[in-house]
Amino acid sequence: MRRLRQALNFWRVMMQEFQSKVDTWLAVIIWGAAVFSMIIAIYLLIAQPISKVNIAIVATTSTLGVILPVWIMLATNYIVSNGLLKIHCGPFSWSVPIDEISSVTATRDTLSSPALSLDRLRITYSSGKSIMISPQGKSEFLSAIGRKI
Repeated sequence: MRRLRQALNFWRVMMQEFQSKVDTWLAVIIWGAAVFSMIIAIYLLIAQPISKVNIAIVATTSTLGVILPVWIMLATNYIVSNGLLKIHCGPFSWSVPIDEISSVTATRDTLSSPALSLDRLRITYSSGKSIMISPQGKSEFLSAIGRKI
């Protein structure tokens, strides 16, 4: 049992996971859009005659308007492990080799990114590529990737 605990502690040190910080206004928009899409889908099922077209519309509305935003909201995180920063945002993912990170800067840029807050870090890597993230616990995250702002 003791060896198992030691192995688990070693794994926790080797792999650090950071959830995305979430701005309240963005959460309201995402959850509101999901609820609105679900209302539209229910309306189409109740008020319209059942047809292949209506079923396709309901399926598309449910997938794009409900499932995708909720998936993004619940599954946006950043994992530091084995020399990689793995970024997950719903069905989307990126891998950034930590040794290729050239700079990390604080930003409030509104461009689309795997970040649920405007309190962001812009990570520049691999000859000018960049991605913005919003980890909870910025200082712990920066320590995990061995960088400072």
